[in-house]
Amino acid sequence: MAIRQQTRLSPSEARAVRLFVDGASIQEVADDLGVAYETARTFLRRSREKYRRNGRSASTRTELRESFYADRAR
Repeated sequence: MAIRQQTRLSPSEARAVRLFVDGASIQEVADDLGVAYETARTFLRRSREKYRRNGRSASTRTELRESFYADRAR
């Protein structure tokens, strides 16, 4: 079994993902980060793309949560 590489998210991406997977809406993520709604969406989109490039599913909030916290447990 191959060991998966930890996905490197920027600090803003990591904060956006943490808020989102813990139940915040995209608007709440944007408000917390002090950015526009579209910027928060971009952070989440880029994070999902990074997980996919590392062979992890991140299409749904649940899959994104699993990938995010699996990385943080390392």
